[in-house]
Amino acid sequence: QIHFWTFFVGVNLTFFPMHFLGLAGMPRRIPDYPDAYSGFNALASYGSILSAISGLFFFYIVYVSLVYGKTTVKKNFWKKN
Repeated sequence: QIHFWTFFVGVNLTFFPMHFLGLAGMPRRIPDYPDAYSGFNALASYGSILSAISGLFFFYIVYVSLVYGKTTVKKNFWKKN
C-alpha cells in the first residue's frame, strides 16, 4: 500500500498543477518559462521525483520477493477460507 499511495500522490502532484498552469496561460514547448510559473513548475517537479522514488521502491519490492521469497501480504485473498 505504501507504493500505491506514494505513486498516487506523486502522479497527482505532477499533473494537477499543470491544469492551473494552463489556466494561467503558460505557453507550451518553449525552453524557458517566465518566473511567474516557477511555483507550480517546482511542485510538478517534486511530484515527478516522488513518482520516480515510488517506482524504485516497487522494483525493490519485486527484487525482495523474487530473491528472498518474502511476501508482503499476510493473508491469501484469492482463496476462500
